[in-house]
Amino acid sequence: MSAVAEKLEIHAAVKYEEGQSMMLQKISMKIKKSMFDVLTGILRKSANLDVHYVSIGIGQVAFLDNVKKSNINAETLVLIHGLGADRDTWLQISKFLTKRYRLIVPDLPGHGESTQDGSINYSVDEQVQRVLELLKLHNIEHAHFVGSSMGGAVVIKLAYMQPEIVSSLILIDSYGAVKTPSYIDNLIEEIGHNPMLEISNKNDYKIMMSLAMVKPPYIPGFMLDVLVANMKMKKGLNKMIFEESKADSDLTTILPNIESPTLVIWGADDKVLHIDSADVFSRELKNCTKVVLAETGHVPMVENPRVTASHIINFINKIT
Repeated sequence: MSAVAEKLEIHAAVKYEEGQSMMLQKISMKIKKSMFDVLTGILRKSANLDVHYVSIGIGQVAFLDNVKKSNINAETLVLIHGLGADRDTWLQISKFLTKRYRLIVPDLPGHGESTQDGSINYSVDEQVQRVLELLKLHNIEHAHFVGSSMGGAVVIKLAYMQPEIVSSLILIDSYGAVKTPSYIDNLIEEIGHNPMLEISNKNDYKIMMSLAMVKPPYIPGFMLDVLVANMKMKKGLNKMIFEESKADSDLTTILPNIESPTLVIWGADDKVLHIDSADVFSRELKNCTKVVLAETGHVPMVENPRVTASHIINFINKIT
């Protein structure tokens, strides 16, 4: 065999091995995704939540709903997740809420299984309109609105624009009244990128979790692989959504105009949004109750779901 032929044979063998490796990686990820979906399905079932899909003006919206298992006369809670999260952020807390309330838990456009189109706008105002479209399709005239992080800004703006449908607001470590730069704000300035959104590998994901929570939960390896793959795929879109939603997320000027009873829940150790924001909400909102949870970070509904749910239930009981 000539030297040229030998090199060609070696090259072909290398390419074959690379192709086989890629194929095995794809098969492995498909299996991991199936396992992930099974586990997520079990968690949804424990909260009596089923997945539904509807079409609105900009495309598909996916959401969870317990309507088949809820009391038809129960109060409705609409749970709105934050940037980079999705409807399943609420699964742990939903277990403690599902027997008392009708739950509607959407993927905001740009997240989860809802439409993800780089050509549409993801500002707070636009997301409000999409939530309202979803509620109108389901003939929901009144609801309690629970918003986490950027989702908090969405429900605040919704209460300002459509106060007649808002029975109350529950804001969980919410955007809308940033007063003091947070640990993450300072970190972004120092390192030049956002570690909460720019995820490229498992280590990046673990760092993000450690920044978001005081005691991050254990995540099995197969789930971590799926979560990292999803974040890598959405890195560009998440950065775009961050910039567009940030542009109209300062809502301090409208807070005094909101009369809905409001519960503000904040993690004492939140590194994403400084706890000073909770004081702004408490001062500027006319009818506001503030609760600070010790040893808790940016996502109390994940870190302390039972305690967070009890505060929500007690608050709603007092105002209804």
